Amino acid sequence: MSFLSFDHVSVHYGGGVALWEVITQVPQGRCVGLIGPNGAGKSTLLKAVVGLVPTLSGTIRIFGKPFHEVRHRIAYIPQRNEADWSFPVTVIDVVLMGRYTSWSFPWITSAERMLACDALEQVGMRHYADTHIDALSEGQKQRVFLARALMQDADVYLMDEPLTGVDASTEQWIEKWLLHLKTIGKSFVLVHHDLSFAKRVCDWFLLLKTSLVSSGPWDEIESHLPEAYGAQPTLLQDTAHALIVAGRGLCRNG
Repeated sequence: MSFLSFDHVSVHYGGGVALWEVITQVPQGRCVGLIGPNGAGKSTLLKAVVGLVPTLSGTIRIFGKPFHEVRHRIAYIPQRNEADWSFPVTVIDVVLMGRYTSWSFPWITSAERMLACDALEQVGMRHYADTHIDALSEGQKQRVFLARALMQDADVYLMDEPLTGVDASTEQWIEKWLLHLKTIGKSFVLVHHDLSFAKRVCDWFLLLKTSLVSSGPWDEIESHLPEAYGAQPTLLQDTAHALIVAGRGLCRNG
């Protein structure tokens, strides 16, 4: 059984066709990088997985089932600009939302509050528990989103541009966290524009440009990058150079 499968998936979103006839399967245990140029449909595909945008056609399966049957196993981390940061909630309130498994809002127990404090401790935000969420920096907000995901104790983490606008220390922390997820047998799907970062943390890739250009491990999709990024030669050249340098062991951070 595949971990994630798309069967002739098309999506109409934002006044036009955002995705067309996506067909692919991702093997079990993979950590996936959703990559492609701006407007390629990366975020749209992730939203389609969790039912936030309707599909025109086709089916999406996670562990062989539709999302609503396995939603308790999935943690979705949206882009921060999609959240209403003016909503009157504290940091710990946001983290506790990770325990809501239905549209009903259960009573929060002291044990769950302790779990939320532990999740905040893991992301270095324990001292901000009672702070209004809008008072945080972009990097701190992202850490709170990750703490909320930790509360779900999910098998799969779906992340839409989690590094956009964050500081260097938060980016380093997120990279370590993603690598930790792999070591404990979790899977994730990461939408990200930085190919070198995606290459470090992911082991399977879906390369999009409205339709699927290529899928598979990096050595299989790399030759298809010009097909997707053909209008952005500078990006390709910079990426290729960075990967070559990293391969020669001349870039310690690559």
